[in-house]
Amino acid sequence: MNLQESIKKIIKEETDFILKVRRRFSELDSFLLQTINDTYKPETICRSYRSSQELFEHIAHSVIEQMYYAYFDEDVGDLSEEWEKMYYLMFEYIHNKYGNEIDQYYHTNCGD
Repeated sequence: MNLQESIKKIIKEETDFILKVRRRFSELDSFLLQTINDTYKPETICRSYRSSQELFEHIAHSVIEQMYYAYFDEDVGDLSEEWEKMYYLMFEYIHNKYGNEIDQYYHTNCGD
């Protein structure tokens, strides 16, 4: 690949918000684990959340919000169509990768 093709590829990737999100999945993982360890401790989740689904939604929203302010707020408006697509991409990623673990975490600490 020559220099001009490389530059075009980089510019395309930098303007494609979906690619920006996918490149940040490892940061999303880190935010999620840190958020659970710092905020969603076993002793607090049972009092605050009625179900594992409610806990999951709060964790996912919190982590995605952190991602927005850490990486995307300068480029993407929080009410834009691009942000909506990015939000749902990250939500699905968290659900697919951590949904069962968060469900189990809730049930282990709070019962059924």
